[in-house]
Amino acid sequence: MARIDEVVPAGALEIWEIENNVYVPAKSVVRLAVQFGRFTDPVSPYMYHCHILRHEDSGMMGQFVIVEPGTESQANLTLPTHPGHQGVGEG
Repeated sequence: MARIDEVVPAGALEIWEIENNVYVPAKSVVRLAVQFGRFTDPVSPYMYHCHILRHEDSGMMGQFVIVEPGTESQANLTLPTHPGHQGVGEG
C-alpha cells in the first residue's frame, strides 16, 4: 500500500505493454494506449490490477500517481502510511 510503481506526467499519452500467459495466446504481449487525465496528486495513487488474484504476485497489481509534467523524477516512490494502517513490510 505504501509503494508507487509508476509515475505518470499529467495529460500523458502512454502505451503500456502487458505480457499475459493465461487468456491471450501464451507469451503474447498486449499493448494498452492510455490517455491520462490532467488532475495531479503525487500522494494519492491510482491502482491497476488483474482480476485474477494469483496474478497479484506476478506484477499485475500496482499503483501509479499522476504528477505535473517534468516532475516525474521528484516523485516519492514510498508513501507514508496512515495511522492505524501498516504498509507492506511494516509491523
